Amino acid sequence: MFLHPAQYVVFFLWITTIYGTHCEYNHFSSGAQRYYSERDFLTKGRCVTTGKLNLIKLCVGVEHPQELIDWQKKRRAQTGRDHSFHITRMWPRRGDELLAGGSLYWVMKGFIKARQEITGLEAVTGEDGISRCAILLNSDVVNVELTPRRAFQGWRYLEGAQIPKDISETGSQESELPDALAFELAQLGVR
Repeated sequence: MFLHPAQYVVFFLWITTIYGTHCEYNHFSSGAQRYYSERDFLTKGRCVTTGKLNLIKLCVGVEHPQELIDWQKKRRAQTGRDHSFHITRMWPRRGDELLAGGSLYWVMKGFIKARQEITGLEAVTGEDGISRCAILLNSDVVNVELTPRRAFQGWRYLEGAQIPKDISETGSQESELPDALAFELAQLGVR
């Protein structure tokens, strides 16, 4: 049975009237609540989570994870902090989930290449007086399987099947191949 597009709108309005703007599901044993949008409820059919929640962010001007490591090391020395951090304008609404084992995945030159574990979120005020969020990161940068990703602004949530796998210690040697070729070889199972 197919519905007319107007009937979908009526169904959507009916769902939001029954469930409000969010349905609530107690996900964590600590009692923290996870809120789902109507879109999540309608597309998934029920409120479920898919595992760890992560962030993804462009790493502008960096081609390889080693450059990120060097840059963060230099910045830690300049600021006197003992951990890495990234300052962003928007505060993640799902911060509790990020702190439950989430990572920040870095996109370098069109590919997700590395990740860092998120260890905390901290409110900071810039020189312009605007409040921002400092994402505190573990200093260890973990290489991940090359995954193509188009450019975007800001950060995005990353979860479920979108998460690239970590490269094992045995396969962590730095490749001299271009990223596109390395990705194609990995897709073929050669690498």
